[in-house]
Amino acid sequence: MVIPHLPACSAALNFQQLQRTNLCPLNPDNPHVHVHVMNGTTARLHASDYTSALPTTAAAQVVLPVLATAGIYLRFHVRIARKIPLRWDDFMILLTLPFTWTLWAVWLYATTLISHISILPSPGRARFLLLLWIHDLIYFLGVTVLKSAVLLLYLRLFAKSARSKRVLYILFVACMVQFLMRLAKILVLCFPLHDIWDDPGRCVAPEDGRYLHRRSVITEMLGLVTEVIMVVFPVPAVLRMRLPSVGRKAAAVAGFLAGGVACAMQGVRVYVVEAWVYKSNDFAREAVAPMLKLCAVAEMGIGTLVVCVVAIWGPMWEWVEAIWRRRRGDEVLNGETAASSGTEADTAGKSEESRTGNVEEISTRSAVEGV
Repeated sequence: MVIPHLPACSAALNFQQLQRTNLCPLNPDNPHVHVHVMNGTTARLHASDYTSALPTTAAAQVVLPVLATAGIYLRFHVRIARKIPLRWDDFMILLTLPFTWTLWAVWLYATTLISHISILPSPGRARFLLLLWIHDLIYFLGVTVLKSAVLLLYLRLFAKSARSKRVLYILFVACMVQFLMRLAKILVLCFPLHDIWDDPGRCVAPEDGRYLHRRSVITEMLGLVTEVIMVVFPVPAVLRMRLPSVGRKAAAVAGFLAGGVACAMQGVRVYVVEAWVYKSNDFAREAVAPMLKLCAVAEMGIGTLVVCVVAIWGPMWEWVEAIWRRRRGDEVLNGETAASSGTEADTAGKSEESRTGNVEEISTRSAVEGV
């Protein structure tokens, strides 16, 4: 037999996400998850396909922090190997790495708790919501550090005029404003604060829900606008550069525009906030939205990788060209004498040594090699 809904779950029962994640006794109309009474005790909820897939999906997301780690390794390896001085943006981007790994680890652990939660209220439910609150806090801090690293890089490469510097300073202020708005949302949502995870159904009154919904949409839209501007900001400067070939210029532009993937993640956040969050008086509606957690890890992982790649784009392009020349050289070697191929190899070596690959020089010289 299916047990009736408990009063403590009344605020959350309107929320399908809570139902799917088994945080409450589900609606009897839901055919996927049932709660049975056996010998006067409540049995554990049977996990739905949606719920049981969450830990596997979260584990697969390890590829995102791995990509971030690979990007940071390449960035520091190139700079150290070429004896390029490390700058503030290098240290800032390094600081994003623990945030990215922690985001993934917290979300992975949180998903393993879902199948162990039977009814509300429960210590498991509180622990689950607390972890997701911590996840939000880590994400807000991490993405702010990531954006700061990008802006520091832009100030070093592209701030060659007062107008460019002014735009970058405005972007920095906008990022800080968004961070403070996000921080205020999770810190003042409930009083006392622990009610966010201990009693989420009482956090937001209906009249406050509409206000928080509008403020959340504005906050996330501000983040989307700043990220779009940060992606397109370097493009005009790159197009004006006199690069050795059109291919190099196109590759440089494509490298910066790859940051649009992070913008897409922020766009999904805007949609989720608009479509789901604060449409009722239940804070947990946002906290248990898996899409928000995926977007957070993806934005940090992919964003870090893109920033690292564009920072060492010149040396990476040289590496690709060297491989291409080596392949073509092998083909020529099959049809030419050893003496002529040796001459070509010597010429190619001198040509490669003449290239700098130093991104600081790229931003200041007319014949730039990459960004």
